[in-house]
Amino acid sequence: MKFENQYLTHKEYQELGGKLIEKPFNLLEYRAEKKIDELSSNRFRKLSKEKYPQELKMCVYDLISIFYSEGNSSVVSETVGNYSKTRQSKQNIEKEKEDVINQYLSEIKVDDIYVLYRGTDC
Repeated sequence: MKFENQYLTHKEYQELGGKLIEKPFNLLEYRAEKKIDELSSNRFRKLSKEKYPQELKMCVYDLISIFYSEGNSSVVSETVGNYSKTRQSKQNIEKEKEDVINQYLSEIKVDDIYVLYRGTDC
């Protein structure tokens, strides 16, 4: 399967210090794109890949880490005596994803509209 028009390419990911090989990277990058598209009403899809802002690329980089951790069941705490393990809740993981997206993209505009704006467009 070929992944085109990615917000963050594997080469860019590696330049930022990412360690995943290409196949898992592509799958996680795709999931990060879909989450961003959902919260930004697909506004970045109006841009050519040459015009993707640096904030978008950094956002995807951080989201890949969250998606990767989610796939490996994030352990919040672990006890040895009478063994106990607590995992991060799905709600906390989703909030973490949205917090990252808000952190990077809250001030970004496409066609003079904030990408995270959910109101009515003119």
